[in-house]
Amino acid sequence: MRRATTTTRYTKTKLTPLLLWLLCFGCFALVALLWLLCFGPGPSPFYLSLVAGLVKIELCLFLYFTLIKQPSKSIMSFYIPYALPHVTLATVKDTFEAIFDGDVKVNELIRKDRDTGRDFKLFWITVEGGNKHIDFFIEEIKSAGSAKITYERSKGQDRYWQVKLNNPKPTEEFKPRILKREPETTTTETTATTSP
Repeated sequence: MRRATTTTRYTKTKLTPLLLWLLCFGCFALVALLWLLCFGPGPSPFYLSLVAGLVKIELCLFLYFTLIKQPSKSIMSFYIPYALPHVTLATVKDTFEAIFDGDVKVNELIRKDRDTGRDFKLFWITVEGGNKHIDFFIEEIKSAGSAKITYERSKGQDRYWQVKLNNPKPTEEFKPRILKREPETTTTETTATTSP
């Protein structure tokens, strides 16, 4: 019994401290402009041009850091070769997001154990982005062949998954070609080669 399921991808928007500072600075400039217009000596051209210049600088920096200067995100792929049947896509997704703090996509496959006949699950996980823990995790997998991630505690004991790197096998690109015809053997040749 095979079922394949995929999750939808959710993206997170994160505010860096510099970006947050720029947003606050822009709000401050707008408040200063409104205050000067309402309570100040009047809308003098100097104050208007100063605040307008600050807003333009803030807007340019905001656009630069949000649209142009996006850090490159690394994409890592892992798989869990065996998970208990009660483990859900949401459990795997939430666990990997909590540890690596990146965008996570999870695929699931249900299989039957040949010996016991019980269902078990395989998961393929793709993490885009991530934090400093992902490098340590990859080194752990490379040195030991797999790494453990705990996902729940049951009766005082941690339950964990053995996680491995998903290195897809390189496939040779298919190119159409003409096959050579093999020489046909006649029945007399066949009988001559088989008889003593």
